[in-house]
Parts: sequence; C-alpha cells; structure tokens
Amino acid sequence: MSSTESEIIQATENTKELLWLQPLVKDLGFPEIEKKTVMFEDNQPAAHVLLKNPTHAGRSKHMDIKIKFCGEVLAKREKILLKYIPTKFNLADIFTKPLHTVRFRELRAILLQDLSEIIDNSTGITKIYTVLKDFVSSPF
Repeated sequence: MSSTESEIIQATENTKELLWLQPLVKDLGFPEIEKKTVMFEDNQPAAHVLLKNPTHAGRSKHMDIKIKFCGEVLAKREKILLKYIPTKFNLADIFTKPLHTVRFRELRAILLQDLSEIIDNSTGITKIYTVLKDFVSSPF
C-alpha cells in the first residue's frame, strides 16, 4: 500500500471520528469545537487527492467512496479544516513511526512540556471537571 493510500484511509477514519466526537464535545459545553477543529496532514499528495476529489484516477479508483466522503466534508470547510503540517512539526510521528533517538527525545520533550502547561492550568481543569460533574448529575 502506498503512503498516500494509507494517509487517505487514515484521514477518512479521522474525519468519521471527528464528526462523531464534535456533537459530544459541544454537549459538554464547548460549542466552538465545530468551528475550530483542525486536522493536520503531512502527506501533500493525500491532501491534494482529498481536497480536489479526483475519483477518476486509476490508482485511487478502489478508494472512491472514502475519497468522496472525506473530500465532501473537507471541501465545505465548516466542521473540519484540513491543514498541511511539515513532517518536522508533526508531533503525531512519535506515535506512528520508528524514530531515531534524538528525534524521539525532541518530540517527547515537546509533548511533556505541553502536558505540564495543561496540568498547571487549574482553571481549564476546573472548567472541564465542572462541566462533566453537571453532565453526569443531570437527569436524563
């Protein structure tokens, strides 16, 4: 399987997952989720195929349904925005690729730094806790 094909399949799965999660997060008190959801893609050919929707191409014909579904959602630019991110800045690589030790340590340091900022931000955690507490205690 080519890397473009696997990226298209993953982008489609991510799109389906985001469309499922957005109403849930919105119900938890974050209505801006449907306006600010950004999906990053580091494979330019995959992004081009998804955004331009060339379902007539011979090499992608077997993926027509995935390309059409994902392409339609991304073309509207209403709920999910597809943005290119260079591989150098793609933090997800730590979870998806075998990395050299230096690169692994760089990405790990970035992730741990961001995590400590979230943990230190008590107002954000308090808001999330309050919303979840109210949601769980409310009658259905």
